[in-house]
Amino acid sequence: MSATGSIVVGKKPDRKANAKGVWDYLSPVTTWILQNPDGKLDPGAGFASHMELYSAVYNYSVYGYRVEAGAKGVCVMIVASLRLAALMLEFFLGNLNLAAQVLYRHLEGHLASHATELAERCRELRDTDLLNAHISELNRYEKAARKISNIFSYMDRRWVPRWREKDKTVYNICEMALRQWKPRFIDTIQANETVFSEAMLKQIASRGVNEETRELTIVKSTINSLLRLSAAAEFYDEKTKKKEECFDVYQEVFEQPFLSACRERCASQISQASAATDSTNLLRTAHRLVQETEDPVVIDLLHERTVKELVKQNNAVLVTPHVRLWWSSVLDPLKSSDQPLKSWLDLLSRFAIGQDEDFNRLWVLAGRVYNGFQCSDVALEDFVRSTTMESARMQELMDLVSQSERLQKAFGGGLDKGHKSSQWSVSLLPTWSES
Repeated sequence: MSATGSIVVGKKPDRKANAKGVWDYLSPVTTWILQNPDGKLDPGAGFASHMELYSAVYNYSVYGYRVEAGAKGVCVMIVASLRLAALMLEFFLGNLNLAAQVLYRHLEGHLASHATELAERCRELRDTDLLNAHISELNRYEKAARKISNIFSYMDRRWVPRWREKDKTVYNICEMALRQWKPRFIDTIQANETVFSEAMLKQIASRGVNEETRELTIVKSTINSLLRLSAAAEFYDEKTKKKEECFDVYQEVFEQPFLSACRERCASQISQASAATDSTNLLRTAHRLVQETEDPVVIDLLHERTVKELVKQNNAVLVTPHVRLWWSSVLDPLKSSDQPLKSWLDLLSRFAIGQDEDFNRLWVLAGRVYNGFQCSDVALEDFVRSTTMESARMQELMDLVSQSERLQKAFGGGLDKGHKSSQWSVSLLPTWSES
């Protein structure tokens, strides 16, 4: 055996070598690749050539069953009947799979051990240092896995697809390597804590507080890495003929803690605002929390499934329970005023030019939820029908709507994000004037 740098190159195993002999030949090479993913295996410097390494895997995958099955199976083949011969052929094919499986499990354990070693080095890191180390080490690990998969490409092409029909824990080499990262690297560092999600949430929360120290690029890169780790478990569903997406790592490490933190924050602040029995303050608090949690800069970091869940969660916590109260706070004073129609037109005039901020907040929040305008529709119709609308007032309202793009959009529907629009359409106005 000859030594070259940190790698020891042994003699290439022959076709009679068992799994231990083949793995003893391959393991120093895989170790070197994992430690030097950007390096090159140079046969002139004492390394085995790529073809020699590939041949070692090929020979064992094809001929290894002879060694592992032993002579007993061969003797039975000789003396067996034609039917038994067919059964034994299946037996040998099974041993062919078993031979490759032994090598596959050796490699799987080797990659898992390497990921654990990396985790031990990074165990004490926190915040951006931890996220940077995770991204850097994972990129190196992925690059090394791709090089190793080239050596085991025969197993990837021939054995993995066949064996995966029996064992769903078998993946191609690159996917198998990525599947080791979550339990061996992330879980080893986190133990019973949530240091990864805490580090990401801390960077998101710091946004707007200290623009210079904000590292949202790191958060985006970490989220992308979690999505890649999740994608390693995706599979093709034979029944639906579709590739089933997987988000398990992304959900566990980031999405669930993120949504939980947003829910707790919103629920706490909206509860405090509700206790004050001030509907205007409650409306402003809800609108502010929606703006903060759905900031475009933060939304850009998230996967679309998380954005949908966040919007749904905000609507359930901040809008739906309070929208009737908000509409009552707007319409009740109009009904009790001396000139209700004038008050209503004044309100719409201020809304048309963007002066009534609270009414604008209410309109935006009500448009986020199903039937957000229902209570206002009923109240407004009752309000208008119970009041004689003079033709001059009617014309004033029609002119106001026709001259304001905001009111046309509001009265004619067209609320953004596909939410159910208001029933306050211009076509209803003549009906009101006739009452």
